[in-house]
Amino acid sequence: MNLRASGSHSAAAVLKDITTTSPTQAARYQSAFKSSTKQVPQEISADLALNLIISGKMTKKTYNMVREMTNENRSSSVYLSYHKILAAKSRCYPLSSSMKVTELSAEVSLQALLDHTTSRLIEVQREVITTLDDSLLNNMKLFLKWGCDGSASQQYKQKFTETESSDAFSFFYLRGTFTNGSK
Repeated sequence: MNLRASGSHSAAAVLKDITTTSPTQAARYQSAFKSSTKQVPQEISADLALNLIISGKMTKKTYNMVREMTNENRSSSVYLSYHKILAAKSRCYPLSSSMKVTELSAEVSLQALLDHTTSRLIEVQREVITTLDDSLLNNMKLFLKWGCDGSASQQYKQKFTETESSDAFSFFYLRGTFTNGSK
């Protein structure tokens, strides 16, 4: 079979170069081909890196040390910079315009919290949601339950500038499930 006649000019040029030059040329081509097809380690996602830091209870210093040691011997970095992780962490919070934080309280608009929770769940489950039928998506509902964590009697001994203030209160939590709306 004639490579040039069949239109494979590049393949014909490579074959000619391998067979007509030095005896080691074929080994060099083979080595170059193998190294070009090696899989380059991919950088982990910002959410995965954040999960690693939180689950492993890593400090910023520990993460950066692991990042430097791992990335030191590679041509590409596997771990993200800490700034990208901070950006991922900030995406975990509702809009700052919906939050009010003082020495005595932290308040978030309930609607903003629900909107943010829903958008994050959709973001995490994007692959699954894109496979759903439009009729299911249009009837999807998020059911949430809220309540207290039962720690009303526990005080954290926070020091306040106002002496009559206390930290003896309960936190609330949200627990939700999605349903397609059918009974």
